[in-house]
Amino acid sequence: VETMSLALDLRILLRTVTTVLRRQGVTKNHEATSDSYGGTLRSDLVVFRQAPTVGPVRSWSVETAGGWPVGRCQTLAVGERARMIRFAPAPATAPDLTARSPATTDAELFEEVLRLVVNRVRSANADFAVCSLSSISPEQAKAYASAGFRPLTADLIPTVMPLAEFITDEQIFLYCVLYDDILQDEVLHGGAQHSESQHAESQHGGVLTDESTALQRMGMAS
Repeated sequence: VETMSLALDLRILLRTVTTVLRRQGVTKNHEATSDSYGGTLRSDLVVFRQAPTVGPVRSWSVETAGGWPVGRCQTLAVGERARMIRFAPAPATAPDLTARSPATTDAELFEEVLRLVVNRVRSANADFAVCSLSSISPEQAKAYASAGFRPLTADLIPTVMPLAEFITDEQIFLYCVLYDDILQDEVLHGGAQHSESQHAESQHGGVLTDESTALQRMGMAS
């Protein structure tokens, strides 16, 4: 029994070390792993400090590794499959970020903040991350585009964010598919059915159909 136990312990240890070194995590559909995260929940540049939970809202204060405030991130469930994300920068009275960390630019810090908040949306088992274009600056929009966010058009509303109360006139949303290998066909084909498109346009009055504004702001216009 002792020999079998030792052999089993060694097997478990070997499997654990191999999994960590390969960074594969546990391979299971729709569950967050080290691969599906696209990285970790930690960073050498910024620190997330979780605030008390208020209903469906999750909030974190964000600081640099040196303790200087960067801003605040929030996520909000907007359906069973999507989480709305929002970043509010620290007040302008705070010292300039580049002065706090000369080797790091503001853009690099924000890209890291965005990566970490999207990873937290993945950890909530959401399929989509969504944000309002009006809540982000032109500089931030480029980071969203690099992270895979695209304009949410009317034909995709039933698939991505079917809650009409979150959609107002002339409001443009961006969305990111968090599991490309699982949901790509559904988003590109299932959400584009003509009947769903007609329903979305009639229900929302053509809101979100103007992609040119979003693409131009995100630096993706042709």
